[in-house]
Formats: sequence, structure tokens, C-alpha cells
Amino acid sequence: MDTFLAWIRLALPTEVFANLLTENLAMIELIFDQLKSEDEDNLNIAVKCVVELMTVSRVAKNNFGDFSNLVMNKVQTLNDHVQQVIQSGDFETADQFTEIFIELAFSNMQQIIEQGSPLIYILIALLEMNESDCHAQLPFWKDLFRRISRIEDKAQRMAKFQTFEHVVIKLVNLIIKRAKMEDSMFVDFNKVPSSSSEFEELYAVREDLASLLKSLCKSCGPMTIYQLLGQHLSSAVASLQQVTTDPDSNISIYLEIECLLFCTTQQARCIDA
Repeated sequence: MDTFLAWIRLALPTEVFANLLTENLAMIELIFDQLKSEDEDNLNIAVKCVVELMTVSRVAKNNFGDFSNLVMNKVQTLNDHVQQVIQSGDFETADQFTEIFIELAFSNMQQIIEQGSPLIYILIALLEMNESDCHAQLPFWKDLFRRISRIEDKAQRMAKFQTFEHVVIKLVNLIIKRAKMEDSMFVDFNKVPSSSSEFEELYAVREDLASLLKSLCKSCGPMTIYQLLGQHLSSAVASLQQVTTDPDSNISIYLEIECLLFCTTQQARCIDA
């Protein structure tokens, strides 16, 4: 696998590369079989090989359709396996597969915009895993909504946003979920300096989520996102007002409000920006 990865990165002429692999299908089968390997090193190399294959197949799409279709069809067969990985909660393996499905999504961006695609829901499911890597998906989502926002015809643009409205709602809900800090961290936040290294991981995740939120604001309009955040905030405040027990036992509500205030602050920065 290491040797193949080194070979695939030699930047051979696309024609040579496509012909060699088309004539040696067993090699492609071997690579995709390794994606189900329990050996972490083999899986890591296999993922890199598949991403390289997909990059080449995207370039070769016009002149070497058979090769391109072969690779993309093999990737499509991974859907069930990825769903199993998601259900298992193995976020490290999920992050590996995110690389593949992000490349696949970029390869089919126009189709996703025009017709939709199950790829959207796979990426969202991967993002829903609490410890999965948010950063890897940022370029795709930002590019998707940027392209939609650049549709010249206003009626078509608004119709397309309506088509993707449920996706926007899911993403906003995910941003809120992923930006929320843990109970213990919330307590420490009031006792430890905010510059403490203890909060570095939280800040890193929030930076990525803020970037995605701002991208949604620029594409859908900040007030659209504000309305979604406002619904969550109103619900959280209402829950807090109904509480009559020890405030310390209601930390989850405070966590929700703190997180929503963070998100609203990011949204507000997009107004008149």
C-alpha cells in the first residue's frame, strides 16, 4: 500500500495512469478492501490512495470516462460501511472517511446543487458525531452555499435556498450542539482564566463552527440565521424561567444559553458586514 501511494503521487500522465489501473482492476479492489481494514495504518494509507484516485478521476472525467466512473462507483459502494462506522461511534475512522466523501462531494457539486444528493446527509451524519473533525467539512459547505448565493436569477436563487432550507436548519442545529461546552468546562470557565490551555480545544472547534455560521449568514442572510438562533434562545430562556430548584442543577440550560449567545454574537458580526 505504501508503494502504491508513492506511485500514485508520481504525477504520471493521466492517460498512462488511467490505462494501467483499468487494466489492473485487482489493484483498485485491493485498495477499497483495505478501507474496511481494522489496521489503522492500512486504513490511513488506503484513504489517501482513494482520495488520490478520486482527484485523478475528476481530472480524467472528460477524456477517460470509464476510469472515472469505475472509481466513483466504487466509492458509492462505501455508503453502507460508513453508516456502520457512524453508528459505532468510531469518530477517528469516521474522520478518515470524511476525506473521501468530501472529495466525492466536490466532484459532484453541480449535481448536488441541481438535484440534491444523499451525500449531503452522509456528511451531516459524520458532522453529528461529537468528536469528529469539523474543520475538514468547512470548505465544502462554504463552497456549496457560496455557489447558491451567486445564482444570478433572484427567483431561481430563492427557490434553491428553499430547497436547501432543511439542510440549513440541520447545520444550525449542529453548530449549536457542537459549540456547547461540557458541564465541567462551564464550571471551570468561571474559575480559570479564559486564556488557559484547558480551553484550546473548545476555541478551535468554535472557530470552525463560527466560520461555517458566518458562511450561512452571508448566503442565506443574517436575519434568517438569527430567527433560527432566536427560536432556540427563547426556548432555553423559557425553560430557565420555569425552574424553581437549585440553580446548580440546571447547568445544562445555562450551557445552552451561553452557547446560543456565542452563536448570536457570530451572526451579529455579519450584519452590514
